[in-house]
Order: sequence, then structure tokens, then C-alpha cells
Amino acid sequence: MFSKIITCLLFGALLISGCQDDKKKQMLQKLSGKWDLQEALRNNKATESLQNAYYEFRPDGSMTTNITGVEETTPFELDKNILTQRVVPAVAYRIDQLDEKNLVLATNIQSFDFKLTLTKH
Repeated sequence: MFSKIITCLLFGALLISGCQDDKKKQMLQKLSGKWDLQEALRNNKATESLQNAYYEFRPDGSMTTNITGVEETTPFELDKNILTQRVVPAVAYRIDQLDEKNLVLATNIQSFDFKLTLTKH
């Protein structure tokens, strides 16, 4: 009886883990490609300082962006709806929307709240 319960729990954990891996793969697939900034809000006010900014995400876990004014390529990680750019210090973005054509990211950089609306290139 005890071994059946353990077996069921292990199977359930594997099933849930597999579903999470599938969701992550789907998100990575949607995320892959180049995204151009359409609108940037800093503390809920439009900002022009990020014009021509873009993000490019690759399936190998690397990303290129010029959001800081200088183009840089860094690794990134995806955990549910949190995308973390592996720089020092790390920058975490919350994915508020992701579909085939639209990406909305929210982050806090140097005590400023940013909302970035991007479209796929």
C-alpha cells in the first residue's frame, strides 16, 4: 500500500514537471526572435529615452539588447513568467504578455518602474 502511494506521488511529480517543461519550451519558442520597442513607460509616464531599443532572444539561452544604449549579449533564464537577464546585477523582467506578435515586460531599474511594449520584428 505504501509503495503504491509513493509510486503515485512520484508519477504525479514527473507529470507536473513534464508539463512545466512543455510550457517553458512553448514560452521560449514564442520568445525567440527580435522584438522592437513600441512604447516605454517609466513610472507610468511615456519616455522617449529608449527609442530604437530592441531585444533578441535565442533558443540557446542568450539574448542581445541595446536597452542600456550599448548593445550587449548575455545569457538569460526563464522561470514561469520571470525572465532574468544574467548580468551583474541581474535584471528581472516580469512577462505580462507574450504571444506571436506582442511582448510586454515590466521591470524595475535604478528605482524606476518600466513597462516595455514590444512587437516581433
